[in-house]
Amino acid sequence: MSSNGTSRVNSLARVYAASLFELAEADGGLPNSETIGIELAQVAAAAQQDATFGEFLRSPVVSVAEKEQALRRIFGDGRVSDLLLRFLLVLNKKGRLDQLVGISEGYTQLLWERTGRIEVEVFSAQPLDESLAEVVRRRVGEALGKDAILRNTVDEDLIGGLKLRVGDRMIDASVATRLNRIRETLNTSGAEAVRSRTAALIQD
Repeated sequence: MSSNGTSRVNSLARVYAASLFELAEADGGLPNSETIGIELAQVAAAAQQDATFGEFLRSPVVSVAEKEQALRRIFGDGRVSDLLLRFLLVLNKKGRLDQLVGISEGYTQLLWERTGRIEVEVFSAQPLDESLAEVVRRRVGEALGKDAILRNTVDEDLIGGLKLRVGDRMIDASVATRLNRIRETLNTSGAEAVRSRTAALIQD
């Protein structure tokens, strides 16, 4: 999940992530899958945090040969697993290095599914303190039957309460949403009932 809460895992990224995950697990089981996941996340983070490196990987102007040479120089000699280096070279040849961040996110999702973990994004008006975050993590995990991994995103538009995103589902328990629902009710079927009660009071 990107920092703004928008997933970059499109269908193409999922395909590549699944391929790498299968190869990693076949090559060394779950421990190897976790190692590859950590390395992939570090490479993706470098592409996001270092603007020059990220632009170099995405640029259509830089040739495949130049990118391959750079990838071998940066990640060769055991700096990352041989499998991951070969995977990066395949992405380069297919012109898919621009999908690196999405592939990393997709790989993490697969790894968490495999190990019974799930990411839960918690939106709150202010950053959650550690004790509250732990309570939310534990309760959500118990409800889902999984080990919840919490990501806290501050949404200053929230009046109070929390909004949770679990996969593609949004669970909203904020005051703002409850108020909006009340307004919607009053603006539709409930409005007539309110007017009737008001008229009765005036007549009395």
